[in-house]
Amino acid sequence: MPFETIISQSTMVPVYFYLYSSLACAAVALISFLISYFSFKIYKKSSIKLNLILSLGFLALGIAFASLALASFYTYYYKPYSEDYANLTKMNYFAYNSYYILSSISYILFVVMYLPGKMKNKFFAFYLPLWYVDNLNFHVLSILLVGYVLLVNLINCLKKRSLNSFLVTLAFLTIEVFHVLFLLVPFDVSMYLAAHTLLALGFSSLLIMLIRVSVK
Repeated sequence: MPFETIISQSTMVPVYFYLYSSLACAAVALISFLISYFSFKIYKKSSIKLNLILSLGFLALGIAFASLALASFYTYYYKPYSEDYANLTKMNYFAYNSYYILSSISYILFVVMYLPGKMKNKFFAFYLPLWYVDNLNFHVLSILLVGYVLLVNLINCLKKRSLNSFLVTLAFLTIEVFHVLFLLVPFDVSMYLAAHTLLALGFSSLLIMLIRVSVK
């Protein structure tokens, strides 16, 4: 069952939490869509395919977080909590599985962006078995995928020492920390909102970099 339920086996989640959750996810989704837009705008100018991959990756992330925002908003306004969980469970199940799959596709696109030149030109088929589609396995997989992207960007940042490279590194660092914090959610629910707030700030840094590049 998805994390966001009104009552779990060990924890009762306040209803107002879902309003905060929907706003946090909506903010991340909006910034993701803006990043996708500016990346595509840069791609149209430069015809560099990496910018197109970045645009598609954040488009997938935007849709993923938008689905979570809609699920939380629906849960917040769903009144018959004690009568019927069927519709609530179906909505959250669909939203979270969409989030898991779209986010994984996005991270794979990011990994492809940073593969060495010779490998990047070859066709890669990524097999994602269904076992990863749950909270723990998804976040572990995400930490591994984003960790590779973060490492490449960190090395690049240390070499170039430029503002733009720092902003990109910061964005992927927050994605990495976001998934680490999610592993702590069972121990402290506040980590959920902290993770989304941090992610929004990190995405904003990448958005600032893309705006800087697009106006040149």
